[in-house]
Amino acid sequence: MKTSKAMIDNRFLKYFRLSLGRVSSRYLPTMLVIGTIPISIGIIVGLINVIFTGKWVQMEEIARMSIFFASLMILIMSFPAYAFGFITAKDSGSEWALVPASKFEKFASMNLITLVAAPLVFVLLYFVSDFLMTSTGLSAGRPLVSLNVNDYVTEVHISQYLIIYLTYVGNVLFFLLGALIFKKSKVVFTILCLMALNIITGVVAGLVGVNINIEDFLKNYVATAQRFTLFVNAIFWISTVVSVGVLESLIWLRIKKITY
Repeated sequence: MKTSKAMIDNRFLKYFRLSLGRVSSRYLPTMLVIGTIPISIGIIVGLINVIFTGKWVQMEEIARMSIFFASLMILIMSFPAYAFGFITAKDSGSEWALVPASKFEKFASMNLITLVAAPLVFVLLYFVSDFLMTSTGLSAGRPLVSLNVNDYVTEVHISQYLIIYLTYVGNVLFFLLGALIFKKSKVVFTILCLMALNIITGVVAGLVGVNINIEDFLKNYVATAQRFTLFVNAIFWISTVVSVGVLESLIWLRIKKITY
């Protein structure tokens, strides 16, 4: 029994290393570009101002934070299609299906790479790049790693890193599902589906709101600041857990049922 378990563990590690190597060869150049955006954008903005005004203009904290979230969205939208989009192709997908690993091992490896390895590499590259810009005086303010999101979003008293990470997880899983479903224009079709889902959600929320006296609800349940904070946090956690659970289930079913 121990020998069998050791063989399974060894097989999973071999497959994980193989999959991580393939993903790195496909996405590493793009990751390097995205991760060094603080340097490239900061230098471009500074040089443009030197050319037209004769002065170097430093990027402020708010602008740098906005660029960070824009870069994170680029990662979210592009990584799944680059890393695992080949699975829907007949030739490369068939080759992937024949690799000696169970579908659950492939599912687990896909999750580890998408939810752990990719954001870790991105954050390290981005924060190091941002730190170099601020420490040399080329960008203004504190390094992003020292900023506190709760200074800007006071209603949600949750770790800033946890907020960012859970936002990443919920969105990247949606794009991963799209990469495993659509055969062409994966990012475009996934964005269209996300827009449609947001419209449907908005309509449903509006219909529910019509049948609820919002004023009485706010007065009775979230009248105080403490209750409002608890209410916002509860909505955040419930929506996150449900969405991640649904997306992971759909991704697993897609991997389990995929045929060529």
